[in-house]
Amino acid sequence: MFYIADYFQVSIDWLVGYKLEPVNISQRSIGELIAKLLFLRIAKCHNYTIKEHVYLPNSNNRENKGFDTETEYKAIYFPNYWQPEEITDDFIESLEFETKAEEHGNQTQNRSLNYFLKNHQQILELYQRNQIQDEHYQIILKDYLGKLSTDSLKDPTTE
Repeated sequence: MFYIADYFQVSIDWLVGYKLEPVNISQRSIGELIAKLLFLRIAKCHNYTIKEHVYLPNSNNRENKGFDTETEYKAIYFPNYWQPEEITDDFIESLEFETKAEEHGNQTQNRSLNYFLKNHQQILELYQRNQIQDEHYQIILKDYLGKLSTDSLKDPTTE
């Protein structure tokens, strides 16, 4: 079937009638997910500054095409380890969390998620530069996703 799809420059999914449903994602649903991830300490935020060029709308002046600026963003990341001192300001509680970390480790379930993100980003860049076909991208993505746990994520400090 791959050879037929390749010959006609279509995907195998298209040949067998499979259609991807468009995903409807709102800013609110993204915000709700981010809030849950941060609340459960699954994700953290870090300040990240990048240089950007701002184009001015409807600028008739060819010399004034905008300006360069540095913009600070909140980058979300998934730490591989939780830190006892970040959990509480209470000295006694912080000692309890440190003891828990020393006895059981402070590793989170995010290691496989970070592995996925790293590898997915690499394959996505190849796909976006048209260096691999859509069908191959979908196969690799499905394989990467299949390696992720379907268990619900929990606050790593409560494990």
